[in-house]
Amino acid sequence: MTAPRTPLDDYARHCIADTPNVIVSWWLMASWLYYCRDVSLLTDHYYDELCSDLDARWDTIEHPHKHLVDRAALSAGSGFTLTEDAYPLRVKGAAEYILSAGPPRMPCAVNELEAPGARRPAPKLKTKPQGELFG
Repeated sequence: MTAPRTPLDDYARHCIADTPNVIVSWWLMASWLYYCRDVSLLTDHYYDELCSDLDARWDTIEHPHKHLVDRAALSAGSGFTLTEDAYPLRVKGAAEYILSAGPPRMPCAVNELEAPGARRPAPKLKTKPQGELFG
């Protein structure tokens, strides 16, 4: 039997596959909402998977908020070690936004026809000939 999933579980999974270091952001957002706001951003099953995955990747993850993660708590599938004021404001804002807006149609700005990790080329800027800069 497969565990239930939500669109946000799938979105988080896609974002982390595309950019592995954001696993810290997802863990912080889900932990803050669950432990401080009593709201589940992700299913319990996926949150446990996220904790296990973060613990397994610990040595390869680079993130400015990694120091906030209690690695010992990861094995228990918990983020309860942080107090409300320990969570960065940007984590709280991002969590509130994702919770209210829901997952975007195209996760992490990658077209669903592209493989995870694929990048679109930068758009070409239209430039005016030198004589038309102010015209």
